[in-house]
Amino acid sequence: MALALAAVSVGHSHTCALRDDGSAVCRGRGFAASEAPHWERFAAVSVGFSHTCALRAYDGSAVCWGANNAGQATPPEGERFSAVSAGDLHTCGLRENGSAVCWGGHAGIPAGERFTAISTGVFASRHSYTCALREDGRPVCWGGNDAGQAEPPQGERFIAIDTGELHACGLREDGAAVCWGDNSRGQAAPPGGERFTAVDAGARHTCGLSEDGFVVCWGDNRSGQASPPPETPPVPAPVTERFSAISAGGAHTCALRGDGSAVCWGDNSEWQAAPLEDERFPAVSAGGLHTCGLRGDGSAACWGDNTGGQAEPPPGGRFSAVSASYMATCTLRRDDGAVVCWGELDPPPEVRELAGPIALPPTGGSFVAVAASVWGACALREDGSAVCWGDTIPDSDERFTTIAAGPNDTCLLRADGTAACWGHGLGVFLGLGAGVWPHQPPDDERFDAIAVGANHACGLREDGSLRCWGDNSEGQAAPPRGERFTAVSAGAWHTCALRGDGAAVCWGANDRGQASPPEGDPP
Repeated sequence: MALALAAVSVGHSHTCALRDDGSAVCRGRGFAASEAPHWERFAAVSVGFSHTCALRAYDGSAVCWGANNAGQATPPEGERFSAVSAGDLHTCGLRENGSAVCWGGHAGIPAGERFTAISTGVFASRHSYTCALREDGRPVCWGGNDAGQAEPPQGERFIAIDTGELHACGLREDGAAVCWGDNSRGQAAPPGGERFTAVDAGARHTCGLSEDGFVVCWGDNRSGQASPPPETPPVPAPVTERFSAISAGGAHTCALRGDGSAVCWGDNSEWQAAPLEDERFPAVSAGGLHTCGLRGDGSAACWGDNTGGQAEPPPGGRFSAVSASYMATCTLRRDDGAVVCWGELDPPPEVRELAGPIALPPTGGSFVAVAASVWGACALREDGSAVCWGDTIPDSDERFTTIAAGPNDTCLLRADGTAACWGHGLGVFLGLGAGVWPHQPPDDERFDAIAVGANHACGLREDGSLRCWGDNSEGQAAPPRGERFTAVSAGAWHTCALRGDGAAVCWGANDRGQASPPEGDPP
């Protein structure tokens, strides 16, 4: 059975990882792997050449195990750290104020410096060196400099840094990697044009995590270390199924066949994935635990959880658009474009204390699009101006063409295709995850469509390719490479899209089958 891991660190002959509960698990050769204190709980771990250091979760103190021939596994008593980096014969930690403390051999530190990141050379016993980032992002290195590994390029600013045996790499704010030092195996020559969210230097090879979640490596590959395993292809709908629309909900997904019949898969605990039989819909929206569709005559039909009345549309209503959230559903009335909502547009009390009071939908005006979240909803007027309630939109005269909402966040597209997003980022209160939110979309992209999940978002480019950002803990922000799509929808922790031929492709969390479209023959 696969382990659920929160962090991993790789050394020369062993690897250590932290489970979700903070306990350490190590595999490999030597005491550094076998002596991991199983009773401790850690917030960070760093593997050196033949020792390991970790930071306790409750106070930031360091615990080390493994080889200690130079004192590298004996951290100073009474110190508290925000980061730790284990090298070959020495280890360094960063205090909360940015000052560094190192122990073991070759542990000198530039006086008076403050850092935001630090990395020691794991494979560099004969060339021991350390690199760090100052508060303004400028790199500084000290120690052995046999191949220029301690001479970072002048004028650069980085957001991350990592050291290999005789080379080091930094990550610019725009995601470009810059490397220096030994390049005898190509380890200091990152591929041009790639943008990364993380970079890690090995002995004589380097790997980066691309923006779409794929591993890209370069340098020495004699043992296959620079050849990441091929991607696991997403689970597509079978070739017999073709869809005209798709909507991803909390942990279920619904799609419409060409004849308007609905097909749903994933979590069905509240019958939210059991659409009404013999019904035909031109539109469907999957919420948290319920789903709503619009019939051809504009009437709404909903199924699934109705705890707050979210699956009980008003009788006699005729609508042109529908958006299902977690405890509410919002629509646009067909005859006048007015917003009509039912259910509870109201978050839990502990969230309401932070977010403020929840307002009611506007009572006047005509709208062309609506998107509901846990916090309320937003709608677009014909002139492109946005009106939100139960949430806030920055004061602006901007005009938008598209709107989408997840449980916590709302994103809109301007006429030029750039995205604007905002939200509360309080998914922890709602059981929707926390830590990374899609509030800051890429400012260099242009999209034709956008979708928002619990803590991630995806934009559909003009050429049909996808760009996703935010939380990627379940792979929900890592669309398959090389695919082209016509529509995209984000669930809580999964994402689904339609190819040009109508086939569905999903990725991300699949614990309830929400990312596995069903097999079956078309009707």
